[in-house]
Amino acid sequence: MDEGEYGMINFVYWLIIAAYLILIAGFLFKDYTITLLGSIFLIIMGVYGVINGYDNQTNFGIYVLALITMFVGIYVLIRGSLEMIKEKGS
Repeated sequence: MDEGEYGMINFVYWLIIAAYLILIAGFLFKDYTITLLGSIFLIIMGVYGVINGYDNQTNFGIYVLALITMFVGIYVLIRGSLEMIKEKGS
């Protein structure tokens, strides 16, 4: 690998970490908008991992990591949306 590929690998991992941090910040501040944005970001990074793999590797471990990231994002998005609907309806 050359220098540019290592930079992209680090960038993808930093994006995944940033998505989880945004999600955690949304939970800490009890802000549904931030939480939903973080979950959408997790879904996008999960789909990217399933299609392209991380670190230009597409082995089973990377595939499972991408699926877990994507399903965490899906779960939080659905759950957060339902909570927001309940709160607005009350």
